[in-house]
Amino acid sequence: MIRLATEKDLDTINEIYNYEVLNSEYNVDTCAVTSEERLNWFAYHQTKNLPILVKDRGGTGEIIAWASLNEWAAQGGYNKTAEVSIFVDRNVHRQGLGKELLRALMDSGAELGYKVLISRTVKGNTASLKLHQSLNFRYIGIMRRVAFKLGKWVDVQIWQKDLFI
Repeated sequence: MIRLATEKDLDTINEIYNYEVLNSEYNVDTCAVTSEERLNWFAYHQTKNLPILVKDRGGTGEIIAWASLNEWAAQGGYNKTAEVSIFVDRNVHRQGLGKELLRALMDSGAELGYKVLISRTVKGNTASLKLHQSLNFRYIGIMRRVAFKLGKWVDVQIWQKDLFI
C-alpha cells in the first residue's frame, strides 16, 4: 500500500536514505541526515504541500520504500516544476517498488498542478535509468563530474517528465 508519510515514518525513511548516503555512489549526499534534519525536511514538505509517499510491505505497516516531490528551484517561475526522489530499502530492490512510487508521484504532481517533473540520477545507475525510461521520462542531458562520492567524481543525468501533455 502507498500512503502519505507521517512523522512516525521518519526514522525508517532516514534508515533507508542514510544507508544509501553511506554506501552508494548513486546518492551524492555525503553526510547522514539526523533525526532533527529529517523532521525539519518533513515540516517543510508539509508547509509547501509537497507529498512524501511511503510504501509498506503488504499492509503490515513496515516501510520498505519512500518517495517525495521536492522544490526544483526557489525562483517563482519554477513553481510548477518539482524534482522527484525515490528510495527503496536495499533488501527489496528489483521488485517494481520504484516504478509504483514514481507513478504515484506523477499522479500526485498532476493533481497538485505541477507541469514538469525533473529527476537527477548518477550515471551508471542502470535501475534508475530503466525506471525513468519505462515511464517515458525524457533524457535531457548530463552534468559531467559535478559530484564527488566515495573517492571518485561522478556524472549526473537529468530526466524530465511533462505532465501537461
